[in-house]
Amino acid sequence: MSWIIFILLLFLAVFLIYRLNFFKTSDIPFKYLSLAYILKILVGVVFIWLYTYHYSNRSQADVFKYFDDGKVLFDVSKVSTKDYLQLSTGISSHTEELTKVYLSESRFWDKSPSLPFINDNRFIIRFNALLMSISRGNIYVHLLVANFLSFLGLFYLFQFFRRMVNTNKYLLFILIFFLPSILFWTSSILKESFLILSLGGFLYYLLNLKEGKFSALIPLLFFSIIMAMSKIYVLLILIPITLSFLWSNGKNDKLNILRYTLVNLFFIALALNIGIYWPEYDIKSILSFKQSEFKCLAEWTGAGSTVFIPDIDTSTLSFIKAIPHAILNSLARPFPWDRLNYLSFMAMLEISSLYLLLIYAFRKRKTEINYTSNIMLFSINFIFLLALLIGWTTPVLGAIVRYRIVILPFMIIISLIILDTKKLSKFVALKN
Repeated sequence: MSWIIFILLLFLAVFLIYRLNFFKTSDIPFKYLSLAYILKILVGVVFIWLYTYHYSNRSQADVFKYFDDGKVLFDVSKVSTKDYLQLSTGISSHTEELTKVYLSESRFWDKSPSLPFINDNRFIIRFNALLMSISRGNIYVHLLVANFLSFLGLFYLFQFFRRMVNTNKYLLFILIFFLPSILFWTSSILKESFLILSLGGFLYYLLNLKEGKFSALIPLLFFSIIMAMSKIYVLLILIPITLSFLWSNGKNDKLNILRYTLVNLFFIALALNIGIYWPEYDIKSILSFKQSEFKCLAEWTGAGSTVFIPDIDTSTLSFIKAIPHAILNSLARPFPWDRLNYLSFMAMLEISSLYLLLIYAFRKRKTEINYTSNIMLFSINFIFLLALLIGWTTPVLGAIVRYRIVILPFMIIISLIILDTKKLSKFVALKN
């Protein structure tokens, strides 16, 4: 029965891509859009196979550990529908009490109590639990739904960049949908699928808001909530950049740099001093704890692909000293001399290719380039701030490669802003 559900949902997803006017606005033919979605499903199947037979420790594979905890949560519905709904929605003042009663066998429902932010583990566990009622434990049904959501997020992202940058639509489509790391990590039942959905939706409706469409506020809030529940640190980084983006709306002068700088400095000062008034939200302490926790976890699991990052503590100076390593690790690694596996080797080829694309873009650059344009500064700020955060806290190559996937589209768009596609081959330099 679960496979019949899988087939019906697959046909429904493809039908929606074919029928909805929203997808037709891209001017990308249905056959290419449906191909991108089907390819994501196939990659998702490979992902599950890889973590079933090659990396076979089920308790350490995110795709399985959140799925298995979803089963534990779903089993609560067999005892009490009311308690299940309260746990699966989080709309209850008794969540912690119910957790002790029903979820003692769950391994990842709770995470470190030292972090005051939203528990993003629970979000993906709840997603799996809610789908259990129709999937009957068939993980591929969950894969199908998660893939459609991440496909929608990539489509939002494509539409955002296409409206912001005058470039070839097919080149942009290929680079957004088929970049290996993005394709791989957003094609499974992971937080990254929801992150790319929320990021794409957030940017798409932010652009609508910038254009004076205030009806975009509701979906903008919705995608902000999804982002907060999946990867709240990305939302926190987006806040100052979004304010700068809106402040610079319609202004393409050199003062844009000043606008972004002033807003960033204000929020950096706020982050550095917020612990004085609310110690539990001390950003420096939280990041220092996350780094030490990640280093301990890497040592405990015997992760072979660790990289050096300087220790950070509650002093601002320690963060400043760690900036070069943070940026280098986040935006340049893996290196050929790092300890590589198949995935990190592909990531090395990918990041090298993106820098080659940037070099090539400068060789084939447009006659006039506005380096202070809103989208250019938005992209640079997003890349830099997120790279810092990843680099400060993450000592494992595999995690770095996975966490930085949302940076890659912005690296691509910088190259496309610079590149004059008319100077490319006839195949690429098609009419936009």
